[in-house]
Amino acid sequence: NTSTDIVVDITTGVAPYVLTISNGIGVVSGYNSGDPITVTPFSDPAVYNLVSVIDNNGCEVRAPHANITGSATITWREEVSIATQPVDSTICENSDVSFTVVAQGETPYTYLWYENNVSMPTETGPTLSLTNVPASSDGNRYHVEVTGGCGKTATSATAILTVLTDIVIVDQPSDADICEGLATSFEVNATGTITGYQWQENDNSTGWQDLAESGTYVGTTARKLSIFGVESARTGYRYRVNIFGLCTAMEQSDEATLVVKTSPVITTQPVDTIGCETESVLFSVSAVGDTLAYQWQESSGGRFSDIQESANYVGTQTATLTLNNLDVTLQDGNRYRVMVSGACVPPVTSEIALLTVNTFPAISVNPISEELCEDGNVTFIAGATGTGITYHWQVNAGGTGWTDIVDDNTYSGASTESLTLTGIPTSLNGNLYRMQVRGSCGTLNTTEAT
Repeated sequence: NTSTDIVVDITTGVAPYVLTISNGIGVVSGYNSGDPITVTPFSDPAVYNLVSVIDNNGCEVRAPHANITGSATITWREEVSIATQPVDSTICENSDVSFTVVAQGETPYTYLWYENNVSMPTETGPTLSLTNVPASSDGNRYHVEVTGGCGKTATSATAILTVLTDIVIVDQPSDADICEGLATSFEVNATGTITGYQWQENDNSTGWQDLAESGTYVGTTARKLSIFGVESARTGYRYRVNIFGLCTAMEQSDEATLVVKTSPVITTQPVDTIGCETESVLFSVSAVGDTLAYQWQESSGGRFSDIQESANYVGTQTATLTLNNLDVTLQDGNRYRVMVSGACVPPVTSEIALLTVNTFPAISVNPISEELCEDGNVTFIAGATGTGITYHWQVNAGGTGWTDIVDDNTYSGASTESLTLTGIPTSLNGNLYRMQVRGSCGTLNTTEAT
C-alpha cells in the first residue's frame, strides 16, 4: 500500500525519450535517463520490463533487443499486524500467568507491554510473564505495542486478568441459645471465590451428617442455615459448614453448639395441708425447665396476691413455701398456689392447695370432786374446745395409774363431756377421775376429781 520509484538508464540516443513499460505503467513521455518513475505495485513481487524506447529523433528500440536489458523487481515489505491476540486469563492468587502475542509483517519486531495503560519498560518480548500474582491484580488490563521492520506500530487487543482468591472465613458460626419450639440460625461470613456451601449436623450419636432442605432446615447450601421448630431433644447438637471454592477445594468452619431451653412444666403439684395453730407447714412444688423462678401466692377468699418474704412466710420465691406461727383466724381455709417462670415462656401456675389450721385442745370446764353415800349416783362434768377433739374419761384406782373407762353397769358417758356413776359401791371410795381430751393438735387432761 505504498509507492516506490524505478529508473531507466539510457546510454545512447537523444533525450527526451518516450518509454513503454510493462505491468500497467504504459507510456512515459518526456523521460530523461535516470528520472524516477513512481509505481504502486499490486502484487508481490512486482516485475517491470522496458517494452520500447523512442528518442527525440524518432529512433526506436523494441524488445526483445540486445540494447534493452534488465528488469525492475519490487518486493513488498508487509507492515506489522497482530496475527494472534493476547487472551483473557483467570488464575488463583499467588499463581503465575502469561500473555502472548503473535505478530506478522516485516521484521524485526520490538515489543512494549502495558498494564492498565501504563508501560512496562522491562517487558519487551512477545510473551508477558507474571509470577506470584497477588489478589490485588484482579481486573488488570494488559496490551502490547509491536513495531515492525517498516517502522509502523500495531497495538494488540486488551486482555483482562481475573484473579480468584482463596477462601478465608472472616466470621465463624456462633453458638445459639433458644427456647424450644422457636427458630434459630447459624451464619458464616467468608471471602474468596466461593462456589458453594454445605451445612452439617452432629447429634453426638451418628457423627457429622450433611443437611438437606426440609421444613426444619432452610439454607443448607447457603451461608446462613435456619432451623425452625427446634425441639428440646436437639440441645447439645453441633453444626458446621463446609465452604467450597475454585482456589480452595474446601474450607471447614468451626463448630457451633445449639442449646435448647425448655419452658417450665410442673411435675408435682402442691397438695392440701393441715397444720396446727402457732406451728409450721410446708407447701412444695416440683418443676422442670431452664432458669426457673418461683412466686408463691395466697388467697383468703378473693384474688390471689404475691406473698412477701417475712418471718411467717419463708421461701416465697423458692420451690418450697414454709408458713410459720399459723393463725387460725387469719389463715384457716386460705388457698395457696405458685407461679413458675423460666428462661422460656409461658410461665405456669400450679394447682391450688388448701390450708386447714387446727386448734389445740383447751379445757373450759374441770370436773369437781364429789361426796355421797354408797349405792348413790354422781355425775362428773367437764368441757373442752379444739379441732377434732374426742372425750375419754379415765380413772386412777388406788394409785394404780390412769386407765380409760368403758361404759358398763356403773359407768355411762365415758366418751362424752359427762361421766355418770350409778349405784356406787364403797370400793370406789377415793378413786380419782379426769377427762382426757384428744384432738387433731394434741392431748390435754382436765384436773382430777375425787
